[in-house]
Amino acid sequence: MDIQKLNRLLELCIQEITENLKIDVIVSLGPIENGYRSVHRSYQHACRIKDYRLLPSNTLLNFENLHENNAKYNPDFELDFGHLKSLIVSKDKDEAIRYIDHTFNRLETGEGVTPEYVQGLTMEILFHIFGTLHVPNHHLDVFRKHSDHALFDILRMHRIADMTVWLKSLITDYMDSLEHAYDNIHPLVKTVLQYIDKNYAQEMSLKTLSATFNINAAYLGQLFKKTTGEIFSNYLNNVRIQKSKELLAATQLKSNQIATAVGFVNVNYFSNVFKKLTGVYPIEYRKSIQA
Repeated sequence: MDIQKLNRLLELCIQEITENLKIDVIVSLGPIENGYRSVHRSYQHACRIKDYRLLPSNTLLNFENLHENNAKYNPDFELDFGHLKSLIVSKDKDEAIRYIDHTFNRLETGEGVTPEYVQGLTMEILFHIFGTLHVPNHHLDVFRKHSDHALFDILRMHRIADMTVWLKSLITDYMDSLEHAYDNIHPLVKTVLQYIDKNYAQEMSLKTLSATFNINAAYLGQLFKKTTGEIFSNYLNNVRIQKSKELLAATQLKSNQIATAVGFVNVNYFSNVFKKLTGVYPIEYRKSIQA
């Protein structure tokens, strides 16, 4: 049997059904067996790979190809949970959504990506968001709303597109709750956050802030972390890096000029912090958005 010819015929069938009946189709094809007595094995394998529904609709699933790809599949990227966390903490909703879209688009185009891998990655994102981020009392309702049913939601989803929409909805809800909770946070921390947003380019530390607001530095640090879930230095770096990304995108300033403009004294330290939070160096980031 010419397996390539069979694949082409099945792909044409999928195309015809999709165009004429306006429905999504996934066809699973079991391995070639010797003799009619073994046909049931091919059928069993075809049934097994129907669980690869996380792949795009209107797809032909070939057991032998999937089995081979699954055995050798090794993701060529790692999700930067620190970067995603920093986007959420800094309330950069648009960038967080773009990051999720980019990540799952790469998964959707990857060969041999299994449903188990995508589901596991989604769970890992969920646990990193709610496990490593501090969840103040006024955010618990949103946290519980999603975490109570998250496992069942993830396992019953059949397509990468569905999982992407679900995860973006979760992140959006959580970030909206952060935004609404902003009005209810400790007045001093709220004032400090506003001060950081306006003066991030200046020399700044808990010591300088304690002098500015006439409060003990250690107490301010504890209050800041309790309220935001971030230590002060990490939060300040997140703000500065977000501002530097705007300058990298909108200007032709060199890295050392941008470092100074956003408050970093040392350009090498700026580059290292940028890499830690975004996964790439400033020059690489600029090239990626100009490509």
